[in-house]
Amino acid sequence: EGKKERERERERERERRREREGEKRERRGRERESEDMAELDDDWYFHSLSFFLSFFLYLALS
Repeated sequence: EGKKERERERERERERRREREGEKRERRGRERESEDMAELDDDWYFHSLSFFLSFFLYLALS
């Protein structure tokens, strides 16, 4: 009887640990996504800036 109870407790602990690991993995994935989005925003900013600069240069020289 005591063995069964201990086994059940061990199983519950394993489940909790698995859930915690899953949450950590999800959080890490979300953080990585937000970093990628920040990089994309910077790229967009610089691309549009260079486009406008070259466009005005083209207008000024023509």
